[in-house]
Amino acid sequence: MNSTVLPAIAQHANAGALITCILPEDGTDHELLQKLRKEKGIITANSQSCQGISILSLLPKEGKGNKAPVAEGVRIVSIAVPTDQVAAMFDYVCDTAKIDRPMGGVVLLGPLHGFTPFLLPEGVEDEQD
Repeated sequence: MNSTVLPAIAQHANAGALITCILPEDGTDHELLQKLRKEKGIITANSQSCQGISILSLLPKEGKGNKAPVAEGVRIVSIAVPTDQVAAMFDYVCDTAKIDRPMGGVVLLGPLHGFTPFLLPEGVEDEQD
């Protein structure tokens, strides 16, 4: 565990990594979150809406008349993952989010100083889709 983590937090925190996806606003994030919950038991992933400009949209294109690029809606999905599951979960997220398709988005991986998993108590029913 990184020494910059406060001792009071460190005793309860798990080592892990943060997987961050920047996805097109086409429902891929919703599908990914549902599969993470149903297939992997992850209930603490987060998705938020924002505006983004692709670096490719900054390249000059014929017939564009030097117009400024237009920001498009994208979704950012964040998933905290325990250290022992990072490689497998990264591959799972890339496959499930279909990152290899044109304009499929990007997946980033970075370290976490620590995170506390959220667990529901026994007997709490799952939400309906």
